[in-house]
Amino acid sequence: MKSKVAIVKSPDYELKNIEYAVREIFSLFGGIETVVKSGEKVLLKPNLLAAAPPGDGSLTHYAFVEAVIRVLSETGVKLYIGDGPAFGSASGVAEACGLGEVARRYGVAIIEFKKNCDISRDKKFSDEVLNKFPADCRGKISRLSTVTKSVLEFDKIINLPKLKVHVQMGFTGAVKNNYGFVSGKAKTLRHFAVHNDIDLFARFILHLYSRVKPDFTLVDAVDVLSVRGPRGGVKTRCGYVIGGVDCVAIDTAALDLLGGFANDFPILQNAAKFKIGESEIADIDLSGVDHAVFPGIIFPERIPVSFTFSRVLSSIYTHILKLWFEGIFRLRKKHG
Repeated sequence: MKSKVAIVKSPDYELKNIEYAVREIFSLFGGIETVVKSGEKVLLKPNLLAAAPPGDGSLTHYAFVEAVIRVLSETGVKLYIGDGPAFGSASGVAEACGLGEVARRYGVAIIEFKKNCDISRDKKFSDEVLNKFPADCRGKISRLSTVTKSVLEFDKIINLPKLKVHVQMGFTGAVKNNYGFVSGKAKTLRHFAVHNDIDLFARFILHLYSRVKPDFTLVDAVDVLSVRGPRGGVKTRCGYVIGGVDCVAIDTAALDLLGGFANDFPILQNAAKFKIGESEIADIDLSGVDHAVFPGIIFPERIPVSFTFSRVLSSIYTHILKLWFEGIFRLRKKHG
């Protein structure tokens, strides 16, 4: 059976347009009731990389998350928002980018992820993926792919990535957004641990994805970050919402939309090599729009996947500063 991916037009971040696209995608998968049930605890996982102003192209747009909240709220589920930002806290980043106000308006709690553990939401699927890799690297992949134990506290997880280019991996979308399920600064240490082995990095990201196995993914591709990413690029209007279950198939379809080829990108190269998800565009059931290519995205020149020591020190310093500013912001808000 083919992996299915839906691509629906949303010309801008007007709430009615995104909400229409989200509803249409769920309908193409048999209706929202096939994904969530009344009474379930549902975690929304946007990309909250680091504090940025509302509408910044590096984060899942606050209006995109709001549209998803509005649609899911009708089902009687209990919603939460969580991420493991590279800098700062989830609540601090959400406050800066406009999502904090949205969460308060709908009574949705923003959570901070707990420590990382050797766990999987679907152990059979996770073990299946791990065993596809060469035996001599499975132990290292498993150690590198631990995720926050918070994933076990929810009945369903809805993955809400931002589609954008990435200077190390070429681009980031549905699969790599799951890296945010690594809490704290452990992500930085894992960049060190792969010793610039891009395939090892891609493989542990794929296994990490299999540990989380989000129940559904909706990609914010209304604006796509071009030229440079995951931050500091050029925000480019693409005008789509992309949805599905198979994150590899979603990324393959997203890349095709942007005029890229899956074989040029390490995560999808390794997914194809080890038969994880669907990475052949011809074998994906595309629904929602006629086949289209948006040629306006410029992919960046790649840099090594491992960080330098000076970059890590800079990251830690930035992290401390952001936590300090978040504390000052909360105090001022509390005391008017």
